[in-house]
Amino acid sequence: MGHLRQNISLLVANLLVPVAVLVFAAGFFRYKPFLPDLAGAENQQLADDGGMSEGAPFDKVVFMVVDALRSDFIYSANSGFGFTQSLTISRIKAMTTGSSPSFLDVILNLADSEAASTLADEDTWLARLKAKESGKLVFYGENTWLQLFPDTFDRTDGVSTFYVPDFTEVDKNVTRHVADELRNDDWSALVMHFPGMDHVGHKGGPNSPYMLPKQREMDGIIQQIYAAIEREAHLESTLLVVGGDHGMNDKGNHGGSSPAETSPALLFMSPHFKSISNGQESPTIAGARRFDYHTIIEQSDVVPTLAGLMGFPLPVNNLGVFIPDFLPLWKKGDDHVRLLLHNGRQMMNVFKATNPSSLVDGDFQDVNCQDIFSDGNELACLWQRVEDQVMTAGESNPSPEDVLPVLYTFCRRAQQIIGVTVSNLSLPLLSYGIGSALAAVLLSLLAHYPFGSVRNADGLAFGVFTALHGLTMFASRYVEEEHHFWYWSSLAWLGYLCFGRTMRRGGALVSALPLIFQSVTQCWNQSGDTQYRVADIVHEYLFRHPLILWTLGAATYIATGIRLSTHLVKGRWRAPASLAHLATAALCLIAFIFKFSSTARDTPELVVFAPRYFLEVLQQLDLALTARAVFSGLVASLVYLVLQSRGSNKRMEEETLAGMLELVNIYLMTQSRAKNIPLFLIFRFQLDQLLSLPPPLTPIQTSLSTLLLAQSSFFAFGTSNAISSIDLSNGYNGITGYDALGVGIQVLLGNWAGPIWWTCAGLRLLFRSTELERPLRRRQVGNGNTASRSGKGADGAGIATGD
Repeated sequence: MGHLRQNISLLVANLLVPVAVLVFAAGFFRYKPFLPDLAGAENQQLADDGGMSEGAPFDKVVFMVVDALRSDFIYSANSGFGFTQSLTISRIKAMTTGSSPSFLDVILNLADSEAASTLADEDTWLARLKAKESGKLVFYGENTWLQLFPDTFDRTDGVSTFYVPDFTEVDKNVTRHVADELRNDDWSALVMHFPGMDHVGHKGGPNSPYMLPKQREMDGIIQQIYAAIEREAHLESTLLVVGGDHGMNDKGNHGGSSPAETSPALLFMSPHFKSISNGQESPTIAGARRFDYHTIIEQSDVVPTLAGLMGFPLPVNNLGVFIPDFLPLWKKGDDHVRLLLHNGRQMMNVFKATNPSSLVDGDFQDVNCQDIFSDGNELACLWQRVEDQVMTAGESNPSPEDVLPVLYTFCRRAQQIIGVTVSNLSLPLLSYGIGSALAAVLLSLLAHYPFGSVRNADGLAFGVFTALHGLTMFASRYVEEEHHFWYWSSLAWLGYLCFGRTMRRGGALVSALPLIFQSVTQCWNQSGDTQYRVADIVHEYLFRHPLILWTLGAATYIATGIRLSTHLVKGRWRAPASLAHLATAALCLIAFIFKFSSTARDTPELVVFAPRYFLEVLQQLDLALTARAVFSGLVASLVYLVLQSRGSNKRMEEETLAGMLELVNIYLMTQSRAKNIPLFLIFRFQLDQLLSLPPPLTPIQTSLSTLLLAQSSFFAFGTSNAISSIDLSNGYNGITGYDALGVGIQVLLGNWAGPIWWTCAGLRLLFRSTELERPLRRRQVGNGNTASRSGKGADGAGIATGD
């Protein structure tokens, strides 16, 4: 009967898990309603009323996206954009964009088919400009644009940007078209996307020695384009827009919400700006936040600003507001009001579409503005103020100085409200999803409780850690700083294991070693957001003494090679010791040379101690071929270990498993940055201590130890829960071109090297615990008194009951 109840509970729990995931996803990934393209009388009126088309000062645009162009790359004193900074006297409008993570979001403009693989028929600013039929659209650069807009551009040359090690050719493929296109006069938009700066960041970070030359290269292209605008008659009314799609953090990655990642630069350049600008200081110092320079705008504001400057109607789902710095290009104040009024009407239409039940229907004449009780009511009241000053002014012709603040207040508030509305979560669905998941957990615990798996101290600890981790997921700060939970939990568990077992035997110092090693790993790299800049071992010591870093790295390779060679000489086929030592030494030496050479190319500041002639020799090394040699040696060694263990006894099986761990160790070191290689030596020390604990760990102790150490090791490598901490640099080891499967696998293994290592080490611990537990069980079955005596103590109970 107990087994039947257990099976039913597990069946229901397994059924509830996918239900919980689906319900939670339905509440989190909500459908966002948007206006269909040019549909409806109001939208058609917006397209035809000329609100953005009258008196447009530009008829051509060069839209230049520099991937990962962080704001300080342009505006700071350390910038390589010397010519660009010289224009800030009077011919440039410099801004820092925020909020939106990608310039492609500006292009997509929150299109209504978010899941579509092509957006050629969607209402974007590109579609509006193409419909204007003022000239061809030309594109060169990242081929993602061509996939999204396959029928939009008249001349194209797309480049694949996924091969991160390419710093130069990927940009040269774009640059080679610039001179020819500047001589052509048949286009209205020239769009270019340069990915090289992003590649430099991924490989070496924002302080890479390749970053400043890349900035100067981009600055030279800007100078070439601007000089042509001043020189060529057919480019006289051309606007040059330069911007980054995102920034990058101090590791060179992006995708998170830190100021470094969400503060790309944005510049509007034209000789016409001399008449509306008094100049801006450049280089300059950042504002209150580290990356805030000049005017701070939303990235979505680029769309209505381009629409006004180029003279095409706004896309119907636009969420941006026209940048006020450019209003002086229109001499009449009425034109200023017209531009903002067109912007406001369009945003009100979007709000009606996203909030069909809100108080924005009708003529707004009966709105009670004394009591603001909803977003819809607030917007209706703001729009009523606009109507009072503009629509019903009659012959009074209100001053633009009085109307514009009201219009801007409405547009900015509408932008905030709509931005929240389209990303609203469904709290009931989220609650049902969480409730279903909690029910699945409770049923699983109920299924296992009668069989004693959670009734001893070890099972109780497992349950406590699981419950505490679940509770931390309800606070965003604990999610962002999750490493603290794993750090403290692993230290507490190791203390319980080590001191509870060996202090009674007088091994105080030995008992403390696992805790000391774990503390060192936790101080190796800082993780999370709040403590990212706190001192750690890597940045405060090893980066300042790179020779020590490489000495520790070499020691790790040597120790791994020695251990591997001892496993190769055991088993059915006893390889000569000299041959085993020679083979493992060659494998580890090649792996070390590969790591040293790749580091010398990506972050040469870490190899400054090496002789120049040695570095010159390494520059000639074929890294792809060297990496393949390492991988081939690992595969050959793995095959040998597997074959020699066939038909062997349990002792030899453990030797084979230990040898496989050393092969995994070499591969994971190859996939890790040089700064983290010594961590594998520390992991080895920790594993040796756990293997030597008397008595051996039980299976549940092994499982919990592996889980805690694997999770804490993930953060010890300097990674975090943010997608921006993903390291792409080692995904291309041994690969000469972009291969989605190969690169994806290597990126996964490289970023989760710590958890993978401890998962493999957990197999060794589990093998040891089960093998050493069998004779104990046999003795317990043969002698009940022995079992009783063995069951005494905190850990003996777990062994005696078979837990």
